[in-house]
Amino acid sequence: MNWLVSGLATFLCVVALQSQAQQKLEGENLLLTPPVGFKVSKDTREGVSVIVWVPNSETVRNWSEMVKVVIFPFRPERDLQGFIEAVRDEQLEACNGGAPAPIARRSVNGYPAATMTFRCPIVPSVGTPEVNMHLAIKANKAFYLVQRAARSVGALEQMERVGKYMAEVSACEAGSQQHPCPDLVPHRR
Repeated sequence: MNWLVSGLATFLCVVALQSQAQQKLEGENLLLTPPVGFKVSKDTREGVSVIVWVPNSETVRNWSEMVKVVIFPFRPERDLQGFIEAVRDEQLEACNGGAPAPIARRSVNGYPAATMTFRCPIVPSVGTPEVNMHLAIKANKAFYLVQRAARSVGALEQMERVGKYMAEVSACEAGSQQHPCPDLVPHRR
């Protein structure tokens, strides 16, 4: 079941916790699937929405895996490359010996996007390795940043799973031919 992070007409973003069969897409939307067995935490400050999913038995401060979505109100002057570089620089500052992969430009359903993978050998605050991938999407009504991260001794082995997860994240705009939304009518077999 896909869950939906949706930018409504007011450009405030909410998490719609409805099944695909119940959800009708309107406006601009960020589509992703939270991992099974994860709980959600939401916060909005100064127009920026933050949604975080962590395993049910963990907290947003102490987690082994995490999915984070940050939704910024649209600002046309915001530069995609500069934004993802700032994310990389924050990661480098937080992790001595961190290793970012080159930033990759791509398109997500016709929207400009960029990804950046980062490996930290030891996160100082928790004492474990961490791997994460960031996906930044510059849409028409919002700027989306999605992060999937894992902390564990075998964190490098988790990169393939993280990459597959991030490849499924998409954005769309209802009624748009340039950025079409998927059909949410369940398919019967």
